[in-house]
Amino acid sequence: MSGILEPEKLIRDVSVSTFCETADRPFRDVADPVPLMAKPFGNIVESPDILFNLGHVLSGLRLGRTMQVLDFGAGSCWLSRCLNQLGCATVSVDPSASALAIGRRLMREHPPIGGFVKEPVFLLYDGHRIDLADESVDRVICFDSFHHVPNQAEVLAEFFRVLKPGGIAAFSEPGRHHSASEQAQHEMRTWGVLENDIILEDIRKRAFSAGFSDMVVKLALSPHVDRTYQHAGLNPVKKLASMGVSFFSAIKSFRSLIRAVDTRSIFVLHKGPFVPDTRLSYVARGGGPEVGAARDLRYAMTADRLDFMARSGEKITINTKITNTGSVIWLHDNIIDYAVVKVGAHLYDGNMQLLNSDFLRNTLSEDVPPGREVANTFSFSLDKPGQYRLLLDLVSERITWFEASGSKPVCVNVTIA
Repeated sequence: MSGILEPEKLIRDVSVSTFCETADRPFRDVADPVPLMAKPFGNIVESPDILFNLGHVLSGLRLGRTMQVLDFGAGSCWLSRCLNQLGCATVSVDPSASALAIGRRLMREHPPIGGFVKEPVFLLYDGHRIDLADESVDRVICFDSFHHVPNQAEVLAEFFRVLKPGGIAAFSEPGRHHSASEQAQHEMRTWGVLENDIILEDIRKRAFSAGFSDMVVKLALSPHVDRTYQHAGLNPVKKLASMGVSFFSAIKSFRSLIRAVDTRSIFVLHKGPFVPDTRLSYVARGGGPEVGAARDLRYAMTADRLDFMARSGEKITINTKITNTGSVIWLHDNIIDYAVVKVGAHLYDGNMQLLNSDFLRNTLSEDVPPGREVANTFSFSLDKPGQYRLLLDLVSERITWFEASGSKPVCVNVTIA
């Protein structure tokens, strides 16, 4: 069709820096930023699609509270605010200074309920380098922003650089025919922004060249796709089967329909094998089954002595060796005291009557991956003469004691003269 703007030509003719400059215009000229700040509930027509796609992206990210998340192409930072509400720490990156100014206003006027786990960071992007240290973020999210990127290979390499090992980047983008849509053509003509097609095969090659080890594509059409079938007089598998078509042929035809309405690309990139850490080891409340990896918080612990005699106030020192026999990395530090694994102890008297459930906390010296052994030495004293028992356990702070996940505490007998 004549007159169609082709994204490939724009990429050839327009510089990256110029695209960054034009990205500021829609935000700089906006009369009322409130609808942008109110997303995903700023527009009653758009909300179903945004929420539908966002659910798929968040599930692919495998988020944990206190994770550092890079929101690339953050715009007004509405998604960054949602991530902060989920308990994540955010770095909002965008080439538009005006958009980031709206984001700062949003965070200032509407902070997350309960406050920030860490003050949000806002970074102006030059189109090439993200101003973050290597391996400094846990997750990257691109929500309707990557199709504006002219230099996909360079940006994917930056994502790989700033992600920690085992990190994940998740994307929700339009499909492979996006640039030909009326809205995309209008955006390119009006604002000079790039409305590129998202070709998953090309992105996979560029992602793997950047170092990513895996790409997972989510099947997510649209919350309105059932109406599309209805208007077309189709009830995909059922109708085809009623016409005498075999089940497998019906499925094949259904897949053809899916390809025909290829309007959304949701995919996830992995930087190496995914190994959960203790930020993901939470337990569902309300009597439901366990969620995450809490049931796999397991250890094997030995102590150099199990019986002690001491005087009142005398220091008692215990040397332990602890092996992570589960499948979850134990964090020894975090931006707040959450999901940090420590040696803990419950204090009982000689008759096993609980005296102090939180008698002791001792930090580990390093993160402990599955299979690793770590040494831990701690000291304590007791003032009152008598017989005591100390049950040594591990605790993931503000989540759970490991005993609740099946590990067996070590019992130490203490006599105070």
